Amino acid sequence: MSEKIPRFLKNGYLALALGTIIVLSFFLVAEPVSLDRKYNSQSIKIAEDTLKHVNKFYLDKNKIDYAKMLEKGVSSLETFLDDVLVEFPQDRGNVFAVHVKEKTKKFKEKESPSPNDVTSTLGQVVSFVLSNTGTEDRTVKNIEYSISDSMLKVLDPHSAMIPPDIYKEFLIDTEGSFGGLGIVVGIRDGQLTVISPIEGTPAYRSGIKTKDRIVQIENESTINMPLLEAVGKLRGKKGTRVNLLISRKKFSKPKKFSIVRDTIKIESVEGFDLENDILYLRIRNFQKNTSSDLKKEVSSRSYPINGIILDLRGNPGGLLSEAEKVADLFLSSGTIMTTKARDYAKTYRATTKQPEYKGKVIVLVDQGSASASEIVAGALKNNKRALVIGKRSFGKGSVQKVFEFEDGAALKLTIAKYLTPGNISIQDSGITPDILLQGSVITEDKVVYNPLPEKRENGEEEAYMPIPKFTVKYIDESLAPQEEDEDEIQPDESLTKAQKLERLKNDFYVKLSRRMLLAETREQMYATATDFSNAQLEEIRRRIENTGIDWSAGETKKPSVSVQTVPSKTAFRAGEESFLKIKVTNSGPDPIYRLSAVTDCENRIYSDGELLFGKLLPGQSKISRVKFSVPKWVTTREDSIKLIFTSSGNKTFTEENLLVETVADKRPVYSHNHEVVDDGRFGSKGNGNGHAELEETIVLNIKLKNTGDGTSEKTVATLKNLSGDDVFLEKGRVELEKFRPGETRLAPFRFRQSGKGGETEFELLVMDEDFREIKTQKIILPVSEQERPFFATSAKKTALFKDSSSILGGTFPAAPEVAVAQKNSMVKILGTSGRWIRVEGKNSLAGWVEEKAIRVARASYDGPSGEASDENGIDGAGQGISVLEETFEEPPFIMISDFPMSTEASKITVEGSVRDTDRIESVSVWKKDDKVKLFTPGKNNVPLLFPLTLEEGMNLFTIVAKDEKGMISKKTLAIRKDLS
Repeated sequence: MSEKIPRFLKNGYLALALGTIIVLSFFLVAEPVSLDRKYNSQSIKIAEDTLKHVNKFYLDKNKIDYAKMLEKGVSSLETFLDDVLVEFPQDRGNVFAVHVKEKTKKFKEKESPSPNDVTSTLGQVVSFVLSNTGTEDRTVKNIEYSISDSMLKVLDPHSAMIPPDIYKEFLIDTEGSFGGLGIVVGIRDGQLTVISPIEGTPAYRSGIKTKDRIVQIENESTINMPLLEAVGKLRGKKGTRVNLLISRKKFSKPKKFSIVRDTIKIESVEGFDLENDILYLRIRNFQKNTSSDLKKEVSSRSYPINGIILDLRGNPGGLLSEAEKVADLFLSSGTIMTTKARDYAKTYRATTKQPEYKGKVIVLVDQGSASASEIVAGALKNNKRALVIGKRSFGKGSVQKVFEFEDGAALKLTIAKYLTPGNISIQDSGITPDILLQGSVITEDKVVYNPLPEKRENGEEEAYMPIPKFTVKYIDESLAPQEEDEDEIQPDESLTKAQKLERLKNDFYVKLSRRMLLAETREQMYATATDFSNAQLEEIRRRIENTGIDWSAGETKKPSVSVQTVPSKTAFRAGEESFLKIKVTNSGPDPIYRLSAVTDCENRIYSDGELLFGKLLPGQSKISRVKFSVPKWVTTREDSIKLIFTSSGNKTFTEENLLVETVADKRPVYSHNHEVVDDGRFGSKGNGNGHAELEETIVLNIKLKNTGDGTSEKTVATLKNLSGDDVFLEKGRVELEKFRPGETRLAPFRFRQSGKGGETEFELLVMDEDFREIKTQKIILPVSEQERPFFATSAKKTALFKDSSSILGGTFPAAPEVAVAQKNSMVKILGTSGRWIRVEGKNSLAGWVEEKAIRVARASYDGPSGEASDENGIDGAGQGISVLEETFEEPPFIMISDFPMSTEASKITVEGSVRDTDRIESVSVWKKDDKVKLFTPGKNNVPLLFPLTLEEGMNLFTIVAKDEKGMISKKTLAIRKDLS
């Protein structure tokens, strides 16, 4: 009796995880899903279809928890929307509350809800939320994606919703070809930069070079353009033309390149001829042409191949059918893999009686080898067809099916798992290499000798992590600390064939593999590896002893040590490099040989630090140190560091715990104002009326102020165009060095606009990467089609303000405030534009006011100490021109009273306040990705008093405050709960 094979297992477009710089990836079975084009808040169509497919196709019915999926789906709303808080009872009762601003509504859920129940409840929740938030239509679609994606994460980490732009890139990548120019591009310093032209492509033939800056695509500026958007504009149908403006160091000005697109083949296989007739084959990913390309590489060699190195390092996967075919090229019999779905299992076996190559094979893997790579490595290893060398692979043993939605998005759902020969699951555990390679480095500032074992969760009962046959330690110079001015390592795409071959010659994985392939038998190959290992161990010993440590070998019988820090209390400062000094005394009766220690800490900054002590005689003490580089962004906290001690033979014999305090650095905080400049300053070209008009060159002049306590070594400000190709951004990035507290700096951004008038939208981003201090704000400017002229004042007139008034950075009602003038403040009049007057104060602060706000004086202005009388006869003698008060848009200020860095209590109360010159819209408290508190005060000063529940270990809470102008502040609290 034959079993029916499900259609998705017959389909030739099954795939494993495929990833590039900008592409997500997965098993692919394209199946369209019909969606209602008009959003219906009651139906939640995307979530509804997601749940239907989960119910029908998901691998493990027992893992489908619809109640938990509902909780995660609803909770995603609080992540997406500032004004929403979702509260589910800890006892998993059937009532949960959703808070939107000051409104609260409770919803009932069934104890064991069906997919329809979940959809119905989601529809009610989303309808309530959207009716009270005024969310835009485009945001609603993203909310639906977020809900579905959050529900899928309950099932496993690989099921997900894929947005249209990402899914489009995946389809291109798995096809193996696309219409384009043949260049690899990336963003460098905010500019679209050529990483490498691909040899033989239109870009290569036209003279495009590595490090070229693409400043313009057709008529659109690329400044701060998202990478995916730029890639989409560079691609197109074969035979179509695209015009690029290229900036290059040797060019006096950007040069135009007109290039005709062609079909670009994505090379997934590269072959190199090594010494002694060894063939090196690298597979980047598994796409439609991978197996055929690999076969061509092997068959094209005219010499008898002594062995093949199959390099799968960094290969994230790809098409299942191609992985099967690649493994089949080397196998004459045996199982390649078994796929198990919900109610069906299928075994894939070798079909080639005469494999393409019958000789010796070594497969190289590392942590980046996943999915399809693991199928090939596992099949060749477990069939004893190849030796696997390297590091343990990623460990993705599941199969995803992709359902296409009409809007271009896709549902990625786990529908099966695969087992390597012997029915071995590699989920989470990965492929264990026959020979594990462990890089080492010995310098004064860094030691990598006996690192912590890799920590992995084992998600499958039948999964296991076998021990490698043996481990080879080797000197890996890339692990050594790099000088800041050292050149960035060139990506492979930018290298010539000769340069790639030279790099391979210095690759330890390849050198070891090549030598092993010269041996006749597997035993001799292992012997070669042993010789390599011994030579490397001797070099490591020599380098250790060069640092003054006695690394002589010997048997350690019963080691015993006493440990203390030097000094006894250790504190590190954020932004600095500091040493942890440890004094160890041999408190036992026997010598200890090759004594070392490694740090383990929940705070990864202080983990995997190694200290070498060497030989210690009874009663002898030695001090060793390890350097930690603490990033500037780290908050004040107290951590427990575990020291794990080992002696000769890498035997762990004791562990010691110590406390270290990290003290936060003083941080920069950014505030700003801005003005519309069209009067010739900063390269602007216009009529000077403070209003953007078509075909003018406008400067949006951002004035930044550091209102924090710390200096920013490098502040980057960027302006992103959100209004399409009618806006051409000429200058969109400014870097500010040594931005000190209290200082103000200018960041002038320049653009032109054509087409129609209306509103132009930008996004301002100001950041310090070292502190992870980021400020973003949308800026909307009205653009007029008709000019409103500016008339400069010939006479030196002055004016008095009738009342306290705002001085603006442009001639439109919504223009930003740049200064404040008090009643009777005297200012110079620089000119007029309609009902707007441009004025200037004594401190050279200038801006625009409406004419109704001032009284023009009779007398002319004769300088700062001049005299004037206003038109009503009020004497201004002796006053002179007034000093105006400059104003900035500042983020909310969060103040938290003293709180414990560590405690044994399960709950603490946090007290503080949030202040702002503007109305505060929301204050939220987060524990990781869970919003635990929400305040929507609607006022300028918000007192805070709330409890926090602590779990054992480090608890990180983030307080986020947002004001009515969208300015955001964040403050992190780090509280460690000790065992009571």
